Amino acid sequence: MYTPILETERLILRPLTIDDAKDVYEWASDEHVARYMVYPRHENIETTLEWLKSIDHTNDIDYDFGFVEKTSGKLIGTMVL
Repeated sequence: MYTPILETERLILRPLTIDDAKDVYEWASDEHVARYMVYPRHENIETTLEWLKSIDHTNDIDYDFGFVEKTSGKLIGTMVL
């Protein structure tokens, strides 16, 4: 099984990649955002890179989606299903 690419009018839902590190770190390092997440705040970009490297897009358990805003091309969030 692999994470599919889905589209809505405003968003693209796609697998996360290492290239997403900067955008993910932007919110994962924010203490106001991280306090509501199940993971600790990312203290440095290396933590974000390690997390992205750990994602298995081929497992049969879940999907890890990145939400990309179509108008800006910016990754604005993630979700695991």
